[in-house]
Amino acid sequence: MKVKFIFFLTLFLVQTGLSQIVNYPTDWDDLHHNSGWTIVTQKERLCVYKKKLKVSPVPAIKVELNTRANPSDLMEIIWAVDKYPVNLPSAHSTDAGFIERFDSNHQLAWQVIDIPFLSPRMYQFNHQRNLNKIDWVKSTNKHIIQNYKDLIVPAVNFGSWEVKTSEEETTLIYRACTDPAGSVPSWLVDRVSMWYIPQMLLDLENTALQVDK
Repeated sequence: MKVKFIFFLTLFLVQTGLSQIVNYPTDWDDLHHNSGWTIVTQKERLCVYKKKLKVSPVPAIKVELNTRANPSDLMEIIWAVDKYPVNLPSAHSTDAGFIERFDSNHQLAWQVIDIPFLSPRMYQFNHQRNLNKIDWVKSTNKHIIQNYKDLIVPAVNFGSWEVKTSEEETTLIYRACTDPAGSVPSWLVDRVSMWYIPQMLLDLENTALQVDK
């Protein structure tokens, strides 16, 4: 009886895609906890925060943008990793794609990010989609894109996109903790991130606003 139960449970997990489990890092909850954030920039529609986490020498970042873009359009654009180079130009993603798409809510993706002052890096990550949130966590997959096999692979990379809606407004929230590795000073990475990531959210908003035109 016990053997039959395990067999059918395994079959259910495979069929529903739940067998593809994302291993969230130990600092995941801390990244998503509201306490400990320091405001870096506060504007009419956009706020930037940072917080130090144990796992990375570079402070984590959180950006909140109040937007009139359609929440569903925002989620679809975030999920389309292969279109990041076009849809999110400020992210400096020069190429991107999928290693494997397990189901409609879980995919293994990659992108090459080439930010000024930093060497190009290869990011590989599990992408997990929920109702109003998309998580990503660095993948240990050994897949190597042939043309980019010599690129630096970041030591730490996890975060999420979240779209919160109410009767009054829609808020796009980006959280990330990344240690890009290499010889670049953490203070420089921190400064560059505080510049280009808010611009990336504005890119996302602009792309979403163009969908219904």
